[in-house]
Amino acid sequence: MSREIKFRAWDKSSKRMIPSHSLHRLSQKEDGIFAVEGSIGKEIVVTFHGDLILEQFIGIKDKKHVECYFGDKVKHDNGDIGYIEWDEGRCGVCFVWPHSKYDTKSYPIANSDYIDFEVIGNIHSEKESCEEKA
Repeated sequence: MSREIKFRAWDKSSKRMIPSHSLHRLSQKEDGIFAVEGSIGKEIVVTFHGDLILEQFIGIKDKKHVECYFGDKVKHDNGDIGYIEWDEGRCGVCFVWPHSKYDTKSYPIANSDYIDFEVIGNIHSEKESCEEKA
């Protein structure tokens, strides 16, 4: 079984998300990341100099069939608000629930039931971070 590998990008300077289907080529340069953005038959070349944050698709979809990426803000059916990130201590992709009533604030996605959460945004475009919400 193979997992689709794709990325989306958050442009810090224009404060917008560039979806994976718009990113045609990416390469790392000394002064930032070079990206080609556009549609079939018409390419717009955009060069980012350190203002681009790449986020990888993690290989699963939420209960509404929305693709999940690093940096996604998620809401659990129990009301908890969290986000998706790489956890060095667990060596894996995790849900992080900063205000969970449980002792474990980071939970490996591999152990999760994917039908009990939904993507509600991303950590870049939201005015309130997950840590600020109670």
